[in-house]
Amino acid sequence: MAREKQKMEFRYYDIPRGEYVLAKLGKGWEQEYGLGYGRMLHFHNYLEIGYCYHGDGELIIEDRSYHYGDHMFTIIPANIPHTTISSPGNICKWEFLFINLEDFLRENCGEAQVSAEDMIRIINKRGILKTKENHPVMAKLIQDIMREYREQSLYYKESVKGYLYSLAVEMLRLDEEREKAKRSNKVNNYIKGALQYVNDHYEEEIKIADMASESGLSESHFRRLFEETMSMKPVEYINLVRIDKACNLIQKQDISMEDVCYRVGYQTPSTFNRNFKRLTGMTPYQWKGQEQKHDGILSNFNISAQPGWEANFNIPALKAAEAAYKEKNPDFVLNIEEQSQSSDVEDAVTLAGSSGDYSTLPDIVLFQDHYIQKYVADYPDAWNNMDGADVDWSDFGAEKLSYSTVDGTHYGVPVDNGTVIFAYRVDILEECGYTLEDVTGIT
Repeated sequence: MAREKQKMEFRYYDIPRGEYVLAKLGKGWEQEYGLGYGRMLHFHNYLEIGYCYHGDGELIIEDRSYHYGDHMFTIIPANIPHTTISSPGNICKWEFLFINLEDFLRENCGEAQVSAEDMIRIINKRGILKTKENHPVMAKLIQDIMREYREQSLYYKESVKGYLYSLAVEMLRLDEEREKAKRSNKVNNYIKGALQYVNDHYEEEIKIADMASESGLSESHFRRLFEETMSMKPVEYINLVRIDKACNLIQKQDISMEDVCYRVGYQTPSTFNRNFKRLTGMTPYQWKGQEQKHDGILSNFNISAQPGWEANFNIPALKAAEAAYKEKNPDFVLNIEEQSQSSDVEDAVTLAGSSGDYSTLPDIVLFQDHYIQKYVADYPDAWNNMDGADVDWSDFGAEKLSYSTVDGTHYGVPVDNGTVIFAYRVDILEECGYTLEDVTGIT
């Protein structure tokens, strides 16, 4: 018996001649959405923008389901199936704009840097649900267009044209952020194979050509991509892994330093000693004699010096932490969920917090520093008290800790210690009559 096809509704709107927007505003759009329709999807002949002032429910866009709440907005291109379903008994207030964006862009963007056709193609890629909190510029532009149609003051149609163009630009920017993150993740995938190869073969002679082969790239292309991604040369990463393994051997096994040298892949003790001191700041014997033992150096070594919050830094760092942790906890499994951009993380937390259902969030969330206090204040039940964790808080600067500390309680652990390196040109200092000691310790 043939499977019955899912029903879908086409909802057609007419936009007045000479205009680009049909505004659906007012009391008639305050209702319990989805009553009598079940989960039946529909689509429109124009791009639809919806703004939820208050309410709670489910938004379905094609095969994706989202939870919506107060002050969230949707941008859904023409012909994309979707529907809005209020939570049972919940009266939601939405207002909508139906926009003939294709004609607007073709008729008003003749001299734009991006052609009208390219803008249309980019904007029509997919439907989105965003929050006013994380995308205030777009939310304000949507509300400004609604305000113009609500008041219909003198020259409101001309004003709307300006808002429409600005909104189109913001949609292009949002898409570029997403595409940039995808490109970054693609580069990261090339490097992953090389990192794993070093971890598996550090005891052997490793050639850069072998690492490039694991990545499926030419050696010259691999070297350039590796340095751009990791902010270090491939040979520097090899040394980093080998010295980290050496630290573990020195701590856990009573063997000679010469044996350690050969077991981690070095051909001569002098090369081993030189790299060990360069990376740890001490000789192998000094490391062994420390009162405070360490598991290795990867856990506190800055693998990359890239600014911001980059997947190319965080993913290798998390993988290194996973490998170190699994040495003591073999059954441990780390599942990493990558988001295309920072705002997607913030949207996910906002959605979970507004619904009170935190099961959609992972156990650990990586945040930009300045967001932590805000989300702890907004959704206090979502976060664990970290005061009892085995963390030496004195390892971090006071300013860095201040981001994740609320009312004296720690709700997060900094990924870095906030250290800034100040490098001096010694020759220039000497020309000015100063020595390195003269500028040591100054603030």
